Amino acid sequence: MTPAPRGRYVYAIVGGSAAAPRARGIGGRSLVRIRAGSVAAIAEPMDRPPSVEVERLQAQEQLVRRLARRHAAILPARFGSHAKDEQELQSILRTRAVSFARGLTRVRGAEQMILRLFFPEPVAKLSGVQAKARPGTAYLRRRSGAHIPALQAIRTALGPLKIVRDQRLEMQGESLTVFHLIRRGKSRMYATAVFEAVSRESGVAAIVSGPWPPYAFTPEVTE
Repeated sequence: MTPAPRGRYVYAIVGGSAAAPRARGIGGRSLVRIRAGSVAAIAEPMDRPPSVEVERLQAQEQLVRRLARRHAAILPARFGSHAKDEQELQSILRTRAVSFARGLTRVRGAEQMILRLFFPEPVAKLSGVQAKARPGTAYLRRRSGAHIPALQAIRTALGPLKIVRDQRLEMQGESLTVFHLIRRGKSRMYATAVFEAVSRESGVAAIVSGPWPPYAFTPEVTE
């Protein structure tokens, strides 16, 4: 008889009172709930993380989406998040309980939108902020996107709607990826405002996708 797997493959962190859903993971086993204080992990018994394959990535994404519909607050784990056994996972939950609790508070009732902006020149050259400001100030402005007119126009359009809670930026060459944490159910309103703002910016193109579980606003579950 094959022994039960000792490892735990983690899909998400949720509130400690949440029950394990009656569902199976991408490995075919029933999901379990591992609790430590005010937080809990939704996991699947699995001795090693699955290999990276498109079908498995898609299956995990679909599963996390289903979990997100069940929970007002969820921190989805990255693909491959694995603990060697239940004791190790409980230790992780206890050690990082404060971080996870804060993360759950941040994403409660929220979902993620991804905005990709494409420019006719490298993002870093869009203004002279870097040359005029001290290095620390320039860094903070780059991180906030304060020197990018198109992003400022989008913020102005979204501001009155009061649906954006947080943002993360990733700059690369002539493109900027913006992860926005917005109130659940407001994705259509968000997209409409974004496209209207971008349409007034010469030479700028935009792609919006979502809503997604809040991956960009989730701390790493396992290191």
